[in-house]
Amino acid sequence: MPDSKETISKNSHKEKVYSEKEYVELEKELVLFKEKTYENLQQFKRLFEILEEETKKKQLIEKQLTCTQETISQLETKIFELENKNIKTERELQALKNSKLGRLTKKYWAFRKRRAYRKSVVQGVNS
Repeated sequence: MPDSKETISKNSHKEKVYSEKEYVELEKELVLFKEKTYENLQQFKRLFEILEEETKKKQLIEKQLTCTQETISQLETKIFELENKNIKTERELQALKNSKLGRLTKKYWAFRKRRAYRKSVVQGVNS
């Protein structure tokens, strides 16, 4: 029998009895807690949406950056090729100018240029 009394006393300590007024206050606290929790969840939801939008924007910007870097790389390659072609053309032109036939051709072009200029001046005066 003593065991049953101890069991009853232990159970009575575990359960707390609230008055009706305390119960109403606890209910109010519970409702307030639920409202705050809901508000916090809504804020977290908005934060996650914003985070998702920012992540999408970041991915788009990274994609644009990658495309831009590829374009820059292609343009740099094209510039390098054109500079090499220009250097080669300048060397060929210089070689042509320094040859006997090249010097003769240059003189002939200068002669034709002077002659064409003189004709245009004479025709301009006659007009």
